[in-house]
Amino acid sequence: MDKKLIYKEANHSSGTREICNHIVCKITLDILNKLKVKKLQYFIQNDCFNIPYVIIKFLLAYQGVASENLNARIALLYAIYVYIIAEHPCAKIRQFISKIYDRIYNEARLCLEVDYRELWLLENSLCILINDIYLE
Repeated sequence: MDKKLIYKEANHSSGTREICNHIVCKITLDILNKLKVKKLQYFIQNDCFNIPYVIIKFLLAYQGVASENLNARIALLYAIYVYIIAEHPCAKIRQFISKIYDRIYNEARLCLEVDYRELWLLENSLCILINDIYLE
C-alpha cells in the first residue's frame, strides 16, 4: 500500500468537499499508476485496443471542447461513462466510479460550481473504467 501522505489544509474558504476531492484524486491516481493506460489521450493516439469507435469519437469531441467549459466537458465524460455501462451491464464496475460520476454529474447538472479537480477526477475514473472493461 502506498504510504505517501495526503495533505490538504481545511480553512474558511475550503470545505470538506474540496478535501474529499483531493483525497479521491490521489486514490484514483494511485490506481491508475498500476494500470496499463494512465491517460485518456493514449486511447485516442493508439488504435491498438478493442475500444468502440463511438468512444474514440466522444474522446475526440471531449478534446475539442475549450478547457474552460467544464460543464460541457463533464457532460461528454458522463456520456462516455453511460455508454460503457450500458454496453457492459454485467461487467464488474468499481463502485467508487459510479459514485464519482453520479455526484459530479448531478452537481454540474444543477449548475453547482465545479472545478478542474473534479474534471481530473472524472478523467481518472473513466481511464480506470476503460482499462477495466477493454484491457483486462
